[in-house]
Amino acid sequence: MLIPMLMNIQRRFGFLRKEELASLARGLGIPKARVWDVASYFPHFRLAPGPEVTIGVCRDLACHLCGSDDLIRSANAMEEQGKVDVEPVSCLGRCDVAPGGRIAWNGPGTVHPRYLGRDSLGEEPAGWIEAIRGHLRCGAALATHAANAPGPI
Repeated sequence: MLIPMLMNIQRRFGFLRKEELASLARGLGIPKARVWDVASYFPHFRLAPGPEVTIGVCRDLACHLCGSDDLIRSANAMEEQGKVDVEPVSCLGRCDVAPGGRIAWNGPGTVHPRYLGRDSLGEEPAGWIEAIRGHLRCGAALATHAANAPGPI
């Protein structure tokens, strides 16, 4: 019961705000420390605002041989601007279109992750950069909608 509630808070705000965790603890009648323990244990929960987008680039053999290092270097250029977080991931099941990756929105609301590969982006890292920019635009529009929404998303 607690984890789905934490997921809803993160979906609404993009991270778990301390005020929301305290309110949740009061509402459930459990100690704040218990809520904090659960929230801080699972790595998919963010306890502070993070980058808008997380880019996962597969580092397994097929993707490595097909140029995942080039994609990581291209994505790192955007990471320096503070808008994205680049993380190496294990197999995403996109070996047939290697190198493969995933773009996920971290802000408020929900934008489904987009799985990428040579089939959808072409051979050049520029295709990835454009896909990342598109995901940022989509997420920014969603964040604006979430900020103006009267109730929970």
